[in-house]
Amino acid sequence: MENASKALLMAATVLVGVLLLSLGVYLFTVFGNFSADMTKELTQKDIDEFNAQFIKYESYKDETSGEWKNTCRAQDVVTIANLAKENNSKYDYTTADESKGYYYVKVIVKQGAHTTNNFEASSLNDYKEFLKQYSGELSGGSYNIIYFKCTNIIINPDTKRVCSVTFEQL
Repeated sequence: MENASKALLMAATVLVGVLLLSLGVYLFTVFGNFSADMTKELTQKDIDEFNAQFIKYESYKDETSGEWKNTCRAQDVVTIANLAKENNSKYDYTTADESKGYYYVKVIVKQGAHTTNNFEASSLNDYKEFLKQYSGELSGGSYNIIYFKCTNIIINPDTKRVCSVTFEQL
């Protein structure tokens, strides 16, 4: 009888041990999944914040009036180019070749028949000339303000980040 009670006590100890081990594995899995979900959400939040910097400039055509809304000035185009340049230098893309970088952001500016690819790689002097040409003061104190529409924002399907922004002169 004494051996039977010891056997039952040993069996109960083993069952409690298995129960505690199972509980530990369960908690490890739950906390691991929670951590993975939080990492995924934070990554998505970073991507959304990055994209929002560019998407807020996107233009659209008003259905009732037929006019372009949310148009941009030359200063906005240069701002986007600087954002792209800052991003590209962050990832150490020293050349204006988007095929060399997974996170490369390209800015295209169409001015009539002239198209400037890789506007983000332009120099400070090029930006100054662009600003002078498209928002410079004319004689008599008036300003020559030319608007641009942001017509095409491309998001990389792999990274889910903006990879190209196109502006067209109105």
